[in-house]
Amino acid sequence: MKFYVFSTVVLLFLASCNGTADKKVPQLANAMCDCFQSIDKELSPAARELFLKMTETENPQLMLQKGMTSLSADESKKLTEQIQLLTNRQSEVFQCIKAFDEKNKKETISNRKEFTRKIFKQMKASGNCTTGAAMMALSLYKTKN
Repeated sequence: MKFYVFSTVVLLFLASCNGTADKKVPQLANAMCDCFQSIDKELSPAARELFLKMTETENPQLMLQKGMTSLSADESKKLTEQIQLLTNRQSEVFQCIKAFDEKNKKETISNRKEFTRKIFKQMKASGNCTTGAAMMALSLYKTKN
């Protein structure tokens, strides 16, 4: 699906880092979460629950696939459209992530996987970053497999 392209964009940002960002995990996670607010506001309760489940499972990709089939046709269509916004270069979400990347391109990290896990945990713990945490869960899963 197209959300893999988005996951790659996020991972490319994280890969371009090497140390200073390690001290800014909360700020960076919050800034990244801000990019997903427009989608989070529009999520149906069932879609929100699906995204939350994705952050709790070992295989968020499979959870997403199974979860999409359990949604109503309208909910599934709307969620698919929202996910597609993540890869649409003209969308507000994509432009926000692009601006985030540009603003933070000089940040560095010491360990990419550990930093990604910290960002994910911070996004998940915030409680108001359902979409961002779910997409980070997918990114982490893709780097494992």
